[in-house]
Amino acid sequence: MLELLEAPFASSKVMVQDATGLSLPASFVTDLKIDNAEEIKKVE
Repeated sequence: MLELLEAPFASSKVMVQDATGLSLPASFVTDLKIDNAEEIKKVE
């Protein structure tokens, strides 16, 4: 099942960088596995 969010972050890495303003690894802040930039490629 493919789930897409309206106006989502491209990835958890981008989400963390936008929220903190720091270049932290996403795993430092969250265990979410978000990669919408790759998932959107699967949509026909």
